[in-house]
Amino acid sequence: MASLDTRKTESEFLTEMACHSKDLCKSLLTSCGNKVSNIFHMLVIIAIHSGRTSAAGILKLVLMNSRSTQSLQLFVQLYCELELYYTQLLDDVVKTCLSTVKYPGAASSSNQLFRLLSNFHQLISSESGIQHLSRSKLSSSLQRHHSVFANLLIHPNLEVSLKSLALLLSLDKTLPDKVSYMMKICSNCVGLFYKLLHKLKTQDGKMIETVKSIKLCRKMFLLLAKDDRCRLYLLRLLVEGTLQKEHVTLFGGISPAEPTDSEKDLTKIKVSLLERNRNPHISSHLPLTPSSVFFSGIVGDIEKNNRTKTSHRTEPQAWQQTSQVFVDVVFILCTCDQEDADSGNLMLHHKYVDSLSLLLMELVCPDVVPITFDWPDDESLKFTIERDLRIKKTFDDNPILWALVSIVARGVSSLSKCSPLVSSLLATIMSNWEVYRGSAVDQSTLNFKVTCFITDIMTKASWLPPPVSRVGAVFGLLKPKEIYTILNTMWKVLKEFPPPSSAMTPEATRQRWQQGTAFKTQKEVVKAIFVNNIATLGHHYARVCLTNLGEFVNLERLLM
Repeated sequence: MASLDTRKTESEFLTEMACHSKDLCKSLLTSCGNKVSNIFHMLVIIAIHSGRTSAAGILKLVLMNSRSTQSLQLFVQLYCELELYYTQLLDDVVKTCLSTVKYPGAASSSNQLFRLLSNFHQLISSESGIQHLSRSKLSSSLQRHHSVFANLLIHPNLEVSLKSLALLLSLDKTLPDKVSYMMKICSNCVGLFYKLLHKLKTQDGKMIETVKSIKLCRKMFLLLAKDDRCRLYLLRLLVEGTLQKEHVTLFGGISPAEPTDSEKDLTKIKVSLLERNRNPHISSHLPLTPSSVFFSGIVGDIEKNNRTKTSHRTEPQAWQQTSQVFVDVVFILCTCDQEDADSGNLMLHHKYVDSLSLLLMELVCPDVVPITFDWPDDESLKFTIERDLRIKKTFDDNPILWALVSIVARGVSSLSKCSPLVSSLLATIMSNWEVYRGSAVDQSTLNFKVTCFITDIMTKASWLPPPVSRVGAVFGLLKPKEIYTILNTMWKVLKEFPPPSSAMTPEATRQRWQQGTAFKTQKEVVKAIFVNNIATLGHHYARVCLTNLGEFVNLERLLM
């Protein structure tokens, strides 16, 4: 009977002590010497006596309150002792920990959540130095809660998001099995990437940690890109984000103006629409000629009465760095799969560049579907002028689009899939040069830079034959009317030889140029311009107009 009473007393004692397990766990982590050993064995006995749930709760308390490697080592030792009595106990511990901090619940503070994620990451990292804990078991247990860590990527606390990202990268299996989870993690990773870009833009110095975080995010992009569906979805999310109102300033764009009250709701206007049409606020003293309408401010953006356009652009230094980071990520996603993503010899994959090309068409010019490869004629420009101006304004308001088109131009025949964009841009700048009244070319203007850019991308895509493909290098030495003549010649060449829908060999390209009349005409136009400007362009003639060594030798003989 004495032994039975002793067992009953021990059971009551352990049951009572189980109620104080939280205090015992805190004492275990703060004590030292022999006291640690005594508390440790007491917790083991309580966990064995109280059952599986109590054991998982004790391990959870130790893990969530650990603040050092020594504390985590105590957790590992305690787990190894209890694992002998309870199989798959680690799954219960992970589940119990995450149930208290599951996002977006507010049961725990951000600091507690960050500490838990840090402890998980330290346990699973091979460099932590913590022994006797099976990394594969912990990784497998954490993998079952992949969706929780994916949701934490968009946590309001940036430190929590980054630690969750590092933890996901440390798992043995990064990609989830379900497509919905894959799309979710792609979306959240892009959201985190844009959050880091905003932080990078506002920092004046000490950007090392932010750059490291961006590299970590890029590493996750590369892992997700191993699945084609994720790669294409990432490209879409990244490019769509550039035109969103909250992100346009990251890339030097102009934020869309807030609509006026009349634009928000015309029904609230007390004046009737008929009355507004009768009085359109145009001066009755001016004849309504095209010139008067233009200078009245109805069409165009002309300074009048010392009125200047207010610029909403950010300083170039503030957005050039974020733009370069963004373009690097998009470029890597468009390349072939390679183990070393930092190497300088990355090859673009036509499948992904074609997808980027079609995506640009969808975002900038959604009304041109399906895409035809025929170059528009002069008559059609009368009906597409509004669309052409809208496309040009979209590019001017969002400079990052020029960089994306430059990537497309490097693909094999990818630029052809957004040829309506290029034709609209070319038609717009042709119109600008046609009505330009200046006597000399100002190379600092946006119109000149756009002209050089469009000529360059068409040359990269092998749309133009020599010498018209090389004349862009001397645009700064030409007169405005001569630039218009060159652009008009390019238009005629593209009308006769539309952009190829597939890749062509150099020999096939050469034979293609020699079959039409525009090929011969464009040579004569370029030569005539050089003859008229022989004093300034003479030393550029051989580089622009001659196609082989024989022509160069003949030229030397003529000069002698």
